[in-house]
Amino acid sequence: MADRAGEQNSEGSDSANNQEVLQRAKAAFGRKEFDSAARDIQHFLSANSGSSSLYTLLGTALLKSNELEAATTAFEQALVLDPSNIDALTGRAVGLRAAGAPGAAAKLFEKVLNLQPESVVCRIELAKALIELDHADDAKAVLDKLTTAARESSYVDILYSEIFAIKGDHDIACSFIYQALERSPGNSAALLVLSKLAPQSEMLSLPETKARLTDPKCALEERRNLGFAIGRAEEARENYDAAFQAYKTGNDAQDMLSNVAVGAYSRESHERYVINKIQVYRHDRVSALSQFGSEDCRPIFIVGMPRSGTTLVEQIISSHPEVFGAGERRTLATACDYFEKAAVIEENLLDSSLPPAFFRRAANLYLANLDIGATGYTNFTDKNPHNFFLVGLIRILFPRARIIHCRRNGLDTCVSNYFQIFSFQHNYCNRLEDLSHYFGQYVGLFEHWMGYEKDDIIEVDYEDIIQQPEHCIRKLLEQCELDWSDQCLAFHKNERPIYTPSKLQVRKPLYHSSI
Repeated sequence: MADRAGEQNSEGSDSANNQEVLQRAKAAFGRKEFDSAARDIQHFLSANSGSSSLYTLLGTALLKSNELEAATTAFEQALVLDPSNIDALTGRAVGLRAAGAPGAAAKLFEKVLNLQPESVVCRIELAKALIELDHADDAKAVLDKLTTAARESSYVDILYSEIFAIKGDHDIACSFIYQALERSPGNSAALLVLSKLAPQSEMLSLPETKARLTDPKCALEERRNLGFAIGRAEEARENYDAAFQAYKTGNDAQDMLSNVAVGAYSRESHERYVINKIQVYRHDRVSALSQFGSEDCRPIFIVGMPRSGTTLVEQIISSHPEVFGAGERRTLATACDYFEKAAVIEENLLDSSLPPAFFRRAANLYLANLDIGATGYTNFTDKNPHNFFLVGLIRILFPRARIIHCRRNGLDTCVSNYFQIFSFQHNYCNRLEDLSHYFGQYVGLFEHWMGYEKDDIIEVDYEDIIQQPEHCIRKLLEQCELDWSDQCLAFHKNERPIYTPSKLQVRKPLYHSSI
């Protein structure tokens, strides 16, 4: 009895201590001192057991501090203690989306909504994940189910603006972003979207907006948003020195955020990755194994550095009546994981003894979940630029596919990447030295891909398309074995949804200012 009484007193003490730490952490949240809240909770947990609520609050604090891996661990521990903890489930899903896994995040958000359909936060976060998965219509449907009161939010306005920009309705997109700024004047996320839609807007040049950029109290995410927003505004006014300085401020902030989230860009590890691809996909092995690949000749792979013109080329080709524009498909990486786990043996050699059925299964993994809209088309495009790492795999699994390599002046390509916010996984973009290194590795890898005897890569120069559009487009269609179509020359009238950062530019006729 004495032992049991002691246990009960201990449990009561733990509970009281949990509550005390919770209250301190919540007070720190109120002051936006998320690092302080996380350290306080972690110090307590180093010597005490914690509740599901306490681990959830720790996960939330770590998310706010951009410590994604540690946040994931905290949310998972919270769910071990209470699998029905809605806040922990939601936080875990938010962390997955931030870490670049929108598909897994969307599934978890849907699970939460089944348990708690009225969750506004979860519905908004699900919409964000669906946008990242290129499902703008689904994202809109999710937001449309919010109550009228819940839709009166700048966060919701920003998402609607992004959705209508993807769908090509510029005027409606602008109306939503201006509405967001009426509800929340100076909102940095809204100003960032405005800078893409209307970079000449006076709202981006207000003295108080520029002053916030140099305020030492400005949070990193806000400084990032303002840096890129003001950079675009100054660039639109041809104030290039001021634009570059603003972009640098934005990139410095993004670099610090991504260093915490995914780590700094490592030149050594990236070089090892590229060398590994060259070793695995040696010319003789790829040529020998391509005989087992799929006979499917529908894919047209459009690859190259980001910002090299891949979206423009896809917009041109997908304007052809026989071609479906499938956007940036993610399934080639899935097929690659499956393929390399089984096919790569000692000394980075490809196993030539695998049965033909294995290659068909790998090809079918890539073709899985192809948009139903592609049915009835002769070809479909896949313009995931980072497939330039996987050209050897494409040659094995789809030896009859077309591969279009988009090239652009190296300086223009790197500057264009530097002037664009990407996800944390693109951490090479935030420092010019890293961008230069990444670009050099890309060039070296493509020299390897071009060394095959088979001349199956179609090379397209961005500058040539701008300078001689009809000549280049005719040649491109011929190389893809497509008949001429006037619609390809009027590509900017193509109304398909576009999810990449170039979605606004490719809806305009060609212009020379990007050279």
